[in-house]
Amino acid sequence: MKSRLFRKIFAVYALIILVVISLDSFFVATQIRRDISAQIKHELISQGQTMLLLPAGQLIRNIQRLSEIWQARLTIVDAAGKVLADSDRDARNLDSHLDRPEIQEARVKGQGSAVRYSQTLRIDMMYVALPVRDDGKITGYIRLAKPLQEVKTAVSRFYEIVFRAAVIIIASFLLLALFFIPRLIAPLLRIKDYTERVRGKDNPGSLLIYSRDEIGQLADNINMLVEKYEDNIRIARQEREKLAAVFASMAEGIVILDRENRIELVNRGAGDILGNKYVDIAGKTFMEAFRNVELQNGLDHCRTDGRPVSQEISLGDDNPIILNVNIAPIKGLPGEESKTIMAFHDVTQLRKLERVRVDFVANVTHEIKTPLTAILGFVQTLQQGAIKDKTQTARFLEIISDNALRLNRLVDDLLTLSNIELGEARLRLEKLDVRNAAAQAIAVIEGQAKAKGLVIRQDWPDDLPLILADADGLLQILLNVLDNAVKFTPAGSIALAISVDERGYLSITIVDSGIGISKQELARLGERFYRVDKMRSRELGGTGLGLSIVKHLLKAHRGLMEVESQPGTGTTVKLLFPLNA
Repeated sequence: MKSRLFRKIFAVYALIILVVISLDSFFVATQIRRDISAQIKHELISQGQTMLLLPAGQLIRNIQRLSEIWQARLTIVDAAGKVLADSDRDARNLDSHLDRPEIQEARVKGQGSAVRYSQTLRIDMMYVALPVRDDGKITGYIRLAKPLQEVKTAVSRFYEIVFRAAVIIIASFLLLALFFIPRLIAPLLRIKDYTERVRGKDNPGSLLIYSRDEIGQLADNINMLVEKYEDNIRIARQEREKLAAVFASMAEGIVILDRENRIELVNRGAGDILGNKYVDIAGKTFMEAFRNVELQNGLDHCRTDGRPVSQEISLGDDNPIILNVNIAPIKGLPGEESKTIMAFHDVTQLRKLERVRVDFVANVTHEIKTPLTAILGFVQTLQQGAIKDKTQTARFLEIISDNALRLNRLVDDLLTLSNIELGEARLRLEKLDVRNAAAQAIAVIEGQAKAKGLVIRQDWPDDLPLILADADGLLQILLNVLDNAVKFTPAGSIALAISVDERGYLSITIVDSGIGISKQELARLGERFYRVDKMRSRELGGTGLGLSIVKHLLKAHRGLMEVESQPGTGTTVKLLFPLNA
């Protein structure tokens, strides 16, 4: 199948050939018609001039014979235009010929001619008229007429020759076109295929056209353009991949909005910060996705003022997260496109730490001030004379001693906790049998438990694996948990069980039947100075740092603490130590 380009080239050149042949034929045919008509006219004039030599009467008598000799129609007209004789028709039936163009021209110029279409013969006729003079006076006219059939035949024969020549030329041109045009357009077809591969984003390679003409230069230019195009695409792709990698790797949550406040892009950091609820928010409007009035107001201010806006908001209902949000318009986009970028920074932990710090300062102040106030108060009382009363003095000294011991325990616990957090408390890790540590802890706590009528039950198998732990740290963990269990269990029992957890931990489970802990307070266990029952804890000598020390010691052992409890049903504390440490 020939290409459309081949058909177009062939059609154009064929049309040019036809136009040239047609124009040449027209001009040549016109010239042929003119030349033959002039020849016929000359012959008729010559014949007419010959007849002028004959007397008028003889002309009229021999008009038929002369017509046959000259093969022309003869008409004899007097000076008034009346037809005296006609070789083809009866003169009596003919109108005056004085107004005929050839007669008028002959009267004025001495000879006249005209070409008219004959309705009878359905062909053009050549008319020639010559005046008949007698002593210089026009006495009549001789008119000769001859059909231009010879002209028509010659022209028709010429057109027939031209048509045959045109067919031969076009056929020859077609053969030449079939041979040469495909070779001419083949480079163009290769260029077309090559550019389609480029457009299709395939690897086009190089366009190989070995030609030194304009097509070869065009191929070289296309190769240079494609090379630059591929370089630009490669650079753009690399930049886009870099931006995408940076965008995806940013810890901050990034959200980009379009002109209609629809979310256009969301990075992975935003999903990590905002949570699963906000994973599929791309394409939604800002209000549909967040439903936060403070955030919407900040966006409106940024859009109105055209300046960055920074604010802190709380997002979520059950477990709200605190976010520092920076909203800014994106400037320098092509086509004056309007977009807005929002950067989310999760400051929930920071705010919690700030709250813990404030609570810590307040609690330390309170915990230290309470025994100090008692000590100072009783010292002042003794100084004011109460020391003379031995009974009162002994009681006051005992109170001062209790509060001093309380302060000492508080300072010891704070130092222990600080050393653990700062990494200054070096753990001496060794393979230990946790049953020995459990037995030591129970021995220490057992007297306190018996004083309250509590029973400590033990349950562990004989084939427990050893764990890698610090002996003193392990003992302190067990003592702190058992001490809490004894303190907050008014009656009943305490169970200590040891087993291997299916997750690869050695589990030490301590279960009491004490007052229990509410679900809201479970999340705060392990915070410094946090007490579930503040009055009972102080009465029992607690500092509020025991579980915080347990939590940090377990973290140092790469262990876990899990607590389950309900008010009035007791508490279960599970201490998990890794077996593959």
